[in-house]
Amino acid sequence: MVFSDEGKNLIKSLYLKGYTAKRFTDEFPEKSWTKRSVNRLLKKLWDTGTVEGRSGSGRPRSARTEENVETVNDLTSRCLHMLKYFKYSVNTLNNKYINTLIIQLHA
Repeated sequence: MVFSDEGKNLIKSLYLKGYTAKRFTDEFPEKSWTKRSVNRLLKKLWDTGTVEGRSGSGRPRSARTEENVETVNDLTSRCLHMLKYFKYSVNTLNNKYINTLIIQLHA
């Protein structure tokens, strides 16, 4: 269950006045809160002192940083160099397959 900010603040203020999860679900049936979800939020409140999520929790929006882009480009150029080397030094590999790989990595 996802609580709105308004719902979280309501639960926090009434919990401090003595409300239990059962009382929340009984007094606010229109919210469709389950006893279990309210208990989880109350546990978070008890453990951390807040009903807000931890900063930095969740998946990062993007892993595309300048450093990561440079790393990928460096690895790609290394692989391209290695494939070109192997193309001329290993006779057991199919040249068409290697050329396809080189074209795909270089694109």
